Amino acid sequence: MNLHDQVIAADPPDTRQWSDYQQAIFEAVRSSDSNLLIQAVAGSGKTTTIIQATNYAASPALFLAFNKDIALDIQAKLEVGTAKTLNALGHRLWMQNAAGAKLDADKLEKLAVREMPSDLYRKFGFMLKRIVGQAKSSGVGIGAQVNSSDFDHFITNGEWDIDDADIASLAHYAARVFNASRSDLQTFDFDDQIYGPVYHDWSFPEFGTVLVDEAQDLNRIQHLFLQKLSEAGARMIAVGDRHQAIYAFRGALSNSLDLLADHFKMEELPLSISYRCPLSVIREAQQIVPHIEARPGAPEGIVQYRSDSAPNEEFGEDPKLFEKDHLVICRNNAPLFAAVMRHVRGRSPCRVRSNALDGLGSFIKRFRTADAREMLLRLDRWLVKETAAAEAKGMPWKVAALEDKANTIRSLAEGFTLVDEVLAVLRQLSEGRTGPIFSTIHKAKGLEAEHVYFLRPDLVPAWFVKEPAALQQEQNLRYVAITRAKQSLTYGVRR
Repeated sequence: MNLHDQVIAADPPDTRQWSDYQQAIFEAVRSSDSNLLIQAVAGSGKTTTIIQATNYAASPALFLAFNKDIALDIQAKLEVGTAKTLNALGHRLWMQNAAGAKLDADKLEKLAVREMPSDLYRKFGFMLKRIVGQAKSSGVGIGAQVNSSDFDHFITNGEWDIDDADIASLAHYAARVFNASRSDLQTFDFDDQIYGPVYHDWSFPEFGTVLVDEAQDLNRIQHLFLQKLSEAGARMIAVGDRHQAIYAFRGALSNSLDLLADHFKMEELPLSISYRCPLSVIREAQQIVPHIEARPGAPEGIVQYRSDSAPNEEFGEDPKLFEKDHLVICRNNAPLFAAVMRHVRGRSPCRVRSNALDGLGSFIKRFRTADAREMLLRLDRWLVKETAAAEAKGMPWKVAALEDKANTIRSLAEGFTLVDEVLAVLRQLSEGRTGPIFSTIHKAKGLEAEHVYFLRPDLVPAWFVKEPAALQQEQNLRYVAITRAKQSLTYGVRR
């Protein structure tokens, strides 16, 4: 069979023709004892492929899915084996090894309230919980003591939105909360579900085969968790795409697949046909990932360019440029929210996916004024101060993040006189359930749309990125953005 002799992956199982790529994977799972790494391009039907591959895997087979909803969906499709999340398996280990322990999603919050002065908790409690959680995800403290200097280093070298003057205090309390959390065996939170079994060196269950989806997004503690499963006798089969590894900023290992391949001595197999994108979009993607292929009979599709520098020309008299089947994506929040606000001012509903929605309201309230113009003046003073501190430390990425945050707020505040009006818009955006989707590239991973508008592609790579590993993450962002498109891809370029 030719590599291209496959029908679209949505065909029913009894009429599906598997490609040579897929047949090679099935044969390797069935007849080889080697650990396997499946390098799957965007839209390649990787989940369908590994569900089928589970039928040939040594029992008992465990399919590790990215989240609970996906695990439930896959479990319904599996003929043999069990689908779980890493967290669910970790939960089971807690139940077996820590008598009477209970899941408490608010564990870190309670510890932070106990360990921190109330004024600091009100100001930094949310951020401290994120820092401690990511420290666990990064495997901090496995086999070692942890103190405030470790967290000072962790915070300073991470992409945290923290004012320079607050780092030392946050590091001190983060270490206290972290150490109190990992010594507590009476309660555990979602991070503990994976961290605890590794940290406490508990015995892991035996599986014949463990299949890991989205393996390019694994962090260090998840790698250590898989190592424990391997030591218990499991054959490891990892599935992912090197070119969709974009979460290093939140603790994922940028070279996760390579580390897995090396550590477990994996045989690598390709899954290179994309069933999502038209030919013209595939050609764009091939500039980054040469081995991605179009599906048989793929339509030509559309790739086009539009100017984003003249809103009146771009959006015309009717600001409803984007319809419900559009996905508007951008690397940075500021241009994205400028486009969002043009859409909102036209009284058109939309959905927004951005990390800015999580904490921007609380940040705006910190300026302690009801007047939007005064808030923007205080924002300017804050930006000057924090930019100077970041430049003094040689942290250009933070300078860029500060500017993006300030410009995002300016876009939100344009035309308003009261801070409450700005906060109301933020709430409105976070509650949007209909209309086109406006998303950062990071939040768009896993999405697809008939029509994709790639806003300001000139922002990828970011101006401050110089190191090879970071540049590769930027190329991956571009690839993820391009490969969301099912019919058309529009580059919204600056003229």
